Amino acid sequence: MSDKPKFAVLGAGHGGRAMAAYLAVMGCDVNLYNRTKENIRNIQQAGGIRLTYTQDLKDEIFPGGVDDLEIRVKRERSLSPKNKQVIEEDVESVFGELNTISSDIEKVLKDREVIMVTVPANAHKFIAKLSAPYLKDEQFVLLNPGRCFGAVEFYKTVSEHYKGKPPECVIGEAQSLIYACRYTHEKPREVRILGVKEGVDVASIPSNRIDDLVNLIEGFYPQFSPADNVLETSLDNVGGVFHVPIMILNAVKIDGGHNFEFYKDGVTESTGKAMEEVDWERLKVARAMGVKGVSARKWLHQKYGSVGVDLHEAIQNTYTYEGIYSPKSLNYRYLLEDVPTGLVPLSSLGKKLDVSTSTIDAFIHFSTLMLEEHFDVDFFKNGRTMENLGFKDKSVEEIKEFCEIGHIKPK
Repeated sequence: MSDKPKFAVLGAGHGGRAMAAYLAVMGCDVNLYNRTKENIRNIQQAGGIRLTYTQDLKDEIFPGGVDDLEIRVKRERSLSPKNKQVIEEDVESVFGELNTISSDIEKVLKDREVIMVTVPANAHKFIAKLSAPYLKDEQFVLLNPGRCFGAVEFYKTVSEHYKGKPPECVIGEAQSLIYACRYTHEKPREVRILGVKEGVDVASIPSNRIDDLVNLIEGFYPQFSPADNVLETSLDNVGGVFHVPIMILNAVKIDGGHNFEFYKDGVTESTGKAMEEVDWERLKVARAMGVKGVSARKWLHQKYGSVGVDLHEAIQNTYTYEGIYSPKSLNYRYLLEDVPTGLVPLSSLGKKLDVSTSTIDAFIHFSTLMLEEHFDVDFFKNGRTMENLGFKDKSVEEIKEFCEIGHIKPK
């Protein structure tokens, strides 16, 4: 019998496929859930997912080695992001055989020790409600990533299902997704890992269980490092800093159907300055909550080894971003996810702390304006505000207490 933990991966998007395939390749018993049956039908037919990567990434993806695996190597032609010329490269692949692949969440969660949630953050509450009846004591749930206050929202939703007395499970969040990865509809049974972050901070509710979580999965993810609490991972999430300004400031190109590299072409010096202002407001909110915070430029250096005198230059020097192309529409998770779960909580918390977030507010406003006609969105109302998180009338110390233990002690 294997002594490796049994995993459930909830969500079969880019990150979920990469994580499920990797864990299966590493010899773990892995179940995969996706709400939409059509999205996993090809995976069910194959019995798993083929994980592809280039030779230079092998040691980063598999820090423990993959010597005993059957590795396929094939020659592929692709477009070089640096010079726009077609090149040939050797692509390796390994097959990750999955156990249960289903849209029945009860079946997927049964007997699982670690639950990796890889859905967009705006679906965390939905997954929490769906999972709550089947969660057990001593299960570990990890949001990949939590964005801002993901673990808080998930823990609160589960607690409400049990009327304030949830199972003694641990709800954790990663500060960002460990992989840069993509799958295509042309190859739905494959997923390509384009890069791996050198380190990812993780925290949990209750905070004193984070070492247990990290120790349980460190054999598979040595990149995960424990943070003090979910305030750190939430307020240091930079998804909203990176994605939203690029989307809004490139809206003409996106609406016009231009195919451009999202980070390399989408971030000019002017765009970079706007991103830095959003980042500075994020850091002001974090520091007002007692969290030191890491700038987006320093974050790029820590995670990818990127260097630059400003954010624009650091992004241009981030090799992992090469070949990642723009969305085809503004109807994309870079707005639908990162605005309500990334920028809105920063704005709302800033107001509670009397910290100005005027640039963040402007991007929230423009995102709402550009999407409301077709999607009837109101990010300021429906996002992770202090009111929606249950913190409207709570003090800063009470918010910190909830982030530590999952509830606020009676006075």
